[in-house]
Amino acid sequence: MAEIKPPRGEIVYLASPYTNHPAGRAEAVRRVARVAAILLTQRKVVYSPIVHGHHLAAAGDDVLPGSTRFWLAHCCPFLDAARIMYVFTDDGWRESRGVTYEIGYMHAQGKYVDAVDAEGNTRRLDL
Repeated sequence: MAEIKPPRGEIVYLASPYTNHPAGRAEAVRRVARVAAILLTQRKVVYSPIVHGHHLAAAGDDVLPGSTRFWLAHCCPFLDAARIMYVFTDDGWRESRGVTYEIGYMHAQGKYVDAVDAEGNTRRLDL
């Protein structure tokens, strides 16, 4: 078996719009999943609450609350574990209540928040 090389660096929390995404939730998930995949090829340790939570919500819609408040509370331990957050600057990110909350949460902890585009390029986030 070939040597397994673990990803490098800190956990990256990948924030993105979802609930009111202009192209719909399924497209929001597809787009951010592609960005997460690109970041994985860069050997980043990536957690996307949308990629993770979308399928949980669909499979557990009879047992899980669907509120934004529930999901943001669920995300807090992952925000705590991450040293940096990338905001996928897809359509609707500035209007997203979830993304706004996540940015504020990371800033309150003095952590880095950068932007990432659809090709996996990062830059400072312009608020």
